[in-house]
Amino acid sequence: LKISDDSKVESLSEIEEAFRSCSSSLQSLEIVRCNQLRSVSGGLQHLTALESLELMDLRELRFDETEGEEEGEEEDHKGMPWRRLAQCLHSLTLCALPKLDDLPQGICYLTALQFLT
Repeated sequence: LKISDDSKVESLSEIEEAFRSCSSSLQSLEIVRCNQLRSVSGGLQHLTALESLELMDLRELRFDETEGEEEGEEEDHKGMPWRRLAQCLHSLTLCALPKLDDLPQGICYLTALQFLT
């Protein structure tokens, strides 16, 4: 699946229902040039078969791992959506993300990751 040039989407939570419908079958996802996308929270954690994720040319994307968490929420929910992708995601590409200062802390949960670009 490739999502591109959609300037209206600010968060993947806006299209979460689409991800839920293909949660066990989608193996590859590319998100390219979505100029208003600020967050991948609220969608990726449903993609339990995702093997390859490419995030490219996303001017506003940030990895705020506490986004969407309520104060006092259990420690188990930190690092989402990365924890849910731990055993399936083999390849992660991050390219042309000008607001990305650091890799997301939750990336340490990606135990099946073989390629990081």
